Amino acid sequence: MRRKAPGSLSDLALLLNAAHVEMTPEASPKALEQALQWISDPPDARILAEALEARADWLVTHDARHFLTLPPDALPLRVGTPGDLLGWLRQLLIQQAG
Repeated sequence: MRRKAPGSLSDLALLLNAAHVEMTPEASPKALEQALQWISDPPDARILAEALEARADWLVTHDARHFLTLPPDALPLRVGTPGDLLGWLRQLLIQQAG
């Protein structure tokens, strides 16, 4: 964001606050071992392990090689692109309004 859209940093801060985004602690060795069963790349496995331990609802990424190829029902969280998340939110809002 700093490089591509520095003028949007304050908007990003407001969005992250409104979304109740939280920082999580480093994943435990057990969680990392579990994540390595799905993703062989250690840095990406750490991201998955931390998302799993945080009990995240979504893991948003553009990493097609390691994350977007995971079976959709294999994990207790959704994995997708920012567009996937926005589409899901749109459907949720439509259902709630309907």
